[in-house]
Amino acid sequence: MSINISSLKKEKMNPFVFFAVFFSSMLGAQIYGISLNKIALLPLEIYLFTQFTKGKYHTYTSKNQRNIILWYIVIVLSSIIGLTRTEQLNGYEEKLFFNIVQYIAIYLPILLMIGVLKNPFEQFKKAIIIIAKINSLWAITQFIAWYVFHFDFNNFFFSNCLKGLLGTNWTAWNFEAGTLAMRATGLNNDPAFLAVLMVLGFTFSKSYFWKTIFVFTCICAMSRVGLVTIMLVIITTYFKPQKKHFSLPSKKILIRILAVLTIVVLTFLYLYNFVEFVQYQTDYMLTRFSVLNTNTDTGDISGTKRHIMYIPLSILTLCELPGIEQIFGVGPRIGGTALVFSDYTKNMIELNSSMRMNAWAIECDFAENLLGTGILGFSLYYFILFSLIKANKRDKSKKNSLIGIFFFGFMYCIALNSLINLYFIFLVANNYRLQDKNDYGTIITSET
Repeated sequence: MSINISSLKKEKMNPFVFFAVFFSSMLGAQIYGISLNKIALLPLEIYLFTQFTKGKYHTYTSKNQRNIILWYIVIVLSSIIGLTRTEQLNGYEEKLFFNIVQYIAIYLPILLMIGVLKNPFEQFKKAIIIIAKINSLWAITQFIAWYVFHFDFNNFFFSNCLKGLLGTNWTAWNFEAGTLAMRATGLNNDPAFLAVLMVLGFTFSKSYFWKTIFVFTCICAMSRVGLVTIMLVIITTYFKPQKKHFSLPSKKILIRILAVLTIVVLTFLYLYNFVEFVQYQTDYMLTRFSVLNTNTDTGDISGTKRHIMYIPLSILTLCELPGIEQIFGVGPRIGGTALVFSDYTKNMIELNSSMRMNAWAIECDFAENLLGTGILGFSLYYFILFSLIKANKRDKSKKNSLIGIFFFGFMYCIALNSLINLYFIFLVANNYRLQDKNDYGTIITSET
C-alpha cells in the first residue's frame, strides 16, 4: 500500500530532529570546550538506532545517498593522509582526528538509518523554518538593543545569564577598519552564518512577511555574501527566463511591487536623513562593499583581499603539493595550512599571526574543498551539489536553497558545516518501513 506524502505533513515534529537542527545552527556554542554543533546530532543518532533495532525496519540507499557515502569515505581518507603530513600547525591532528570520528561514527550512521523516520525532509524543513524565525527575531532584538539602548543583548544572555555555559565569545560588535561596528549574529557568534539560516528560511517559508523579515535580518547581519546570495535567490525565485522569452509578472503584480518599493524607498530615505543609527549602518554596509574595489591593505580590507584571492591561490597552491595531496588534499577543515606553507601565498596575501600558528579552514568552499579534500573530494562535493539541484529542479524551495549554498561557498566555508551535512542527509532520505516479515507494502519516499 502506497502512502501519500501530503498526508504526513501535518504530523508533529520529531523532537530529536528539532534538537539536532536547532543546536547544529548555533555556530560557536560550546559545552566544556566542545562545539555544540558537533555533538548535537548524537541524540538523533541514538533515537534512530533505537527505532532501527526495535522496529521492523529496512532501509535502502538512493543514488544520491551512495554519492554522499563516497564523499564521506574520501573525507575520512583525506583526514588519515593528512595526519602523516610533516608540516603541521596547532590543532592540526585534533581537527583531523575529529573528522574521522564525526563522519564514521555520526554522519554515516544517521545517513544510513534516516529512513526509519516518516517523511524525514518535511521534518527538517519545519525545523529550519522555526529556527530561522527564532534567529531573525533574536537578531533584530540585538540590533534594536544596541542602537537604542547601547546594550549588547547576546553578551548579556550568554555570558551573564548563562554564566558562559555555552562559551563566552558572544559579543555582537567589534572594531572593523577602525570603526565600532555592530553586526547581528542571532543565536550564534558569526553574522555570516546567520545569513545562511536566513537564506534557508527564505527559500522554505511561504510567508511573504517572514521572507521580508529574513531579508531585513541579512541587512542587520551586514554579511556581504549573505546579502548578495539572498538577492540572487530572489531573482531566481521571482524572475527567471522561460525557454523562448523572458516572462514578467502580470501588470497587477508589477503595480503592487512598484507601490511597495516606492513606500520602502521613501521610508528608507526619511529614516536615513533623520535617524542616526540608520544612516550609520547604511554607510557601514556601503563601506563593506566598497572595499572590494580597493587595493589598500588596512583594517578589514586585507581580509577582503584574502577572500578574493582564495580561489586563484588555492589552484596555484594545489600545484605545489605532492601527488597524493593533490588527489586527497591536506585534510578537511584545515585547508588553510596549505596556504601558510605556500610560496605563492607569502608573496600575494597577508596572513595574520593566528593563521600562521593554527590549523584553520579557508572561508571559501571552492578553496577549502580543493586544498582540504583534494581534486577527488572537490569533484565529489560539487557533483553531489549539482546532482541535487538537478534532482530537485521541480521543487523551487529545494532548488533555490541549494543554489544559495553554492553561491555562499564563494566567500564562506559552508560545505563541511554540521547543519549543511544534516540538510543533505534529510534531502536524500528514503524510507522503506516493513509492517511484518512478509509485508513489503508500505512505501514512503522523498522526492529525491
